[in-house]
Amino acid sequence: LLTLCISYGLIFCTGVGLTYSGTVNNSIKFFPDHPGLAGGLATAAYGFCSVGVPPVAHLLIDAFGITEAFQILGVAFGIVIVVGGLLSQKCPKGFTVATENAAKGKVSGRQLNWTQMVRTTDFWLMLTLLLCGAITGMMIFSQTVGIATNQIGLSVSLATSAVAFLSLINTFGRLAAGAISDKLGQPLSLFFACLLTICGLLLLANCGKGSNFVFFTALVIIGFPFGAFLGIFPGYTAAAFGTKFNGANYGIMFCGFALSGAIGPWLMNALAHKGDFFYSYISGICLAALGAVLAWVLKLRSAR
Repeated sequence: LLTLCISYGLIFCTGVGLTYSGTVNNSIKFFPDHPGLAGGLATAAYGFCSVGVPPVAHLLIDAFGITEAFQILGVAFGIVIVVGGLLSQKCPKGFTVATENAAKGKVSGRQLNWTQMVRTTDFWLMLTLLLCGAITGMMIFSQTVGIATNQIGLSVSLATSAVAFLSLINTFGRLAAGAISDKLGQPLSLFFACLLTICGLLLLANCGKGSNFVFFTALVIIGFPFGAFLGIFPGYTAAAFGTKFNGANYGIMFCGFALSGAIGPWLMNALAHKGDFFYSYISGICLAALGAVLAWVLKLRSAR
C-alpha cells in the first residue's frame, strides 16, 4: 500500500498535474479570444481518457496481469507525454489576438499572480462555486454503480457501463460548455450548469426500479454540467486574473476540484442509508442552488 501511495499517489499524480496544468494554460494563452473553447478542448482530451483507457487496461490485465499492465501503460503514457511535450510550442511572451471578441473585453486586462489573486473577493467566490459544482458531480460519479444496482435494479455489467456513459457525457460537457461560455460569458454559463444539475438530481431522486431510460437521462443532465465546470474554469480563471500567471493561478483554483474528490464521495456515503440516496440528492440540490446564487453574484460583479 505504501508503494502504491508513493508511486501512483505522489510521483504519477505530480506528473499528471504538471502536464495537465501546463497544457491547459498554454492552450488558453494561444487563444485569448476563445479561452472557453481552448480550455474545453484541453480538458475534454483529458476527460476522454477516463472513457478510452479503462477498457484497454482491463484487456491488458486479463492478458498479462496487473504488474505487467502497469508497466505497459506506464511506458505508453511516458512516450506520449514526452513526444507531445517535444512537439509543443510555448506561447510567445506578449502574444495577443486582435479580434472582435478580444475588443469586447472577454480577456482580462489585469495580470495578477497567485498571491494577489487569493486576496480578491472574486477568487473566493469562484473557488466556492467550483466546490459546489464539483462536489455534486463527484457525489454521483462515486456512487453511479451503487445507484444503478440498488435504486434502479440494473445488473452489475450494465451499471458499470453507466459509469463509462457518464464519463463520456462529462467529456462532451467540457468541450461544449467551454465554447458556450465564450458566447454567454462564464458566470451565466455556470449559472445554467447549476440549474441543470438541480434538474438532474430531482429526476434521479424520482427514479425507481426499472426506470432505466429516466436514469440514463438523469445522468446526461448531471454529467454535462459537471463537465462544464471543468471545461469553463481554466478559461474563467484566465479571464478573471489574466493569462500571464494562469498556470499557477489555475493550479490554486483547481484545488477546489481536488478537495471535491474527497468531500463528494464522503458526503454521498455519509447520507446514504441501505441503498437509499434521497438525502444525498437533497444535499446535492442545496449545493447546486448555492452555486447558482454564487454564479449570479459573479455575473453582477463582472457587469460593473
